[in-house]
Amino acid sequence: IEARDAYTGGHVWRVARFSEVLARREGLSGRETFRASMGGFIHDIGKVAVPDAVLQKPAPLDDEEFALMKTHAAVGSRIIKPIAQLAFVNPVVRSHHERYDGRGYPDGLQGEHIPLVARITAIADTFDAMITDRPYRRGLDVDVALQEIRKHRGSQFDPHLADVFIQCTPDDLGRSLDSIRKWRSADRRPDASDLIDLLPLNLPRAA
Repeated sequence: IEARDAYTGGHVWRVARFSEVLARREGLSGRETFRASMGGFIHDIGKVAVPDAVLQKPAPLDDEEFALMKTHAAVGSRIIKPIAQLAFVNPVVRSHHERYDGRGYPDGLQGEHIPLVARITAIADTFDAMITDRPYRRGLDVDVALQEIRKHRGSQFDPHLADVFIQCTPDDLGRSLDSIRKWRSADRRPDASDLIDLLPLNLPRAA
């Protein structure tokens, strides 16, 4: 992912951590918290199939380009489907752009028909996209981004999970970013384990 697009590479690390923060705040089990975190890390894998002209465009996408970008959720799901160790995060990869009101993609799922971990990642994903600088716009202040989450609770986002995320403090979110820096530093060491080694291989395989 990082080789194709530096922004997406950093984005997935942050989404993984924000997803973990929300999952812990929601009181999910350790297994489900890990699934939310790893799902956040893998969620944009389908972008490896998006053309560079679209993926790295330094301006907002037009309708045709956005249609191409939207394919990444279903493509990512197909990429990881044969990989047994990643089956448990496939609901996140496929459904992180579904909307609570049913107007999302690729399947138009609505409400609690959207997997819980995907509803978590949808909030973390959008929040990070809003606060991050892009070539064509400045990132929003955290408070403004949280107001946007509140504004779209019940339409784009699960209203309960949106309320839980809004209650996260700047320290919660800041500590999660500090963790990213430590992880990435460790990952650069010659003796560091590959990220796949973090997967608990004894987990039941999930569809």
